[in-house]
Amino acid sequence: MKRKASPSSFSGDPPPAASPTTVDSFCDDVIAEFLVRLPSVPSLARAACAVKRWRRVASSPAFLRRFHALHPGQAQPLLGHYYYTECSSRPVFQPAQPTFSDPELSAVVRHGDFFLTPVTSMGRLEVEDCHQGRLLLRNCDTNESSPFSTL
Repeated sequence: MKRKASPSSFSGDPPPAASPTTVDSFCDDVIAEFLVRLPSVPSLARAACAVKRWRRVASSPAFLRRFHALHPGQAQPLLGHYYYTECSSRPVFQPAQPTFSDPELSAVVRHGDFFLTPVTSMGRLEVEDCHQGRLLLRNCDTNESSPFSTL
């Protein structure tokens, strides 16, 4: 005996489309899985510059331990150094020469804020310390220190 089709199955309306999956819909653990598979430290640094959330995931101590365990022998590249001039109220960034020959490192320098543009109005600044793209800046006028992320 044949069954009659329900009227709703012939309504002509297509089924609702699945919403597209975006990177934002992934949890931090999945993003970490993508990032840990990048081939090199410069590739990781470039990806971390792309999205603030990726930078947060990629800069966590647990992630960095895992990344370096999977990529042994890769030294962290020197992107450049800061120096002072008498006519400048803030440190001047000088990119390292090998940076320009590596497209990944060159992109990190282009997309990072190594030139301290958001803090130009803070008076005379000195770099007290630096570690993994983060600076500890001291305002010489107020003697206050504050962190600054170049990436």
